[in-house]
Amino acid sequence: MVEALKSLKPEEAKTMLEAPVWITILIASADHSIDKDELDEALEMIHLRETTGRFVLREYYHEVDQTFKEDLNKAVNALPEDEQKAGELVMGHLTKLNDILPKLDRKFAIQFYDAMQDFSSKIAKANGGFLGWFRINYDESKVVDLPMIDDPSKY
Repeated sequence: MVEALKSLKPEEAKTMLEAPVWITILIASADHSIDKDELDEALEMIHLRETTGRFVLREYYHEVDQTFKEDLNKAVNALPEDEQKAGELVMGHLTKLNDILPKLDRKFAIQFYDAMQDFSSKIAKANGGFLGWFRINYDESKVVDLPMIDDPSKY
C-alpha cells in the first residue's frame, strides 16, 4: 500500500490508484474514439514515471504500474456503448477525487493533481496533429486540464 494513501478507506485508495485509468479513457475518448496510440502512451508513461516521476509520487506510480494495463483494458471493455453514459461513468470516477484529495497530505495532493494534469496532456498529444502542431484537438482541449477535479492548492 502506498504510504500516502494509508489514511484512506480502501475504496478511496482504489479510486486514487485507478485515476490514471479514467484519465486515460477521458482523453482517449474525447474525440469519440479510443486510439491505440493514446493507450500505449499511457502505459509507457505510467511505467516510466515509476522511476523518473516526481519523487513524492514514485511509490504511487509503482503501485499503479502493477495492474495498470489490466485495469485499463477492463475499464475500456466495460464502457457502455452509449457515449453519454460512458462519459457519465468516467466523470463519476474522476469527480470522486474531489472528496479524497482534501484528506491527503497537502503536498502529496498538489503533486498528484499536477502530475495527473501533465499525464492528461501527454496522452492528448500522443495522437493527431499535423507536423506536430495542433496535437490536442478541440474536444480534448475541453477536458485536458481536468476541470472536473478541484485543484488542491486552492484549499
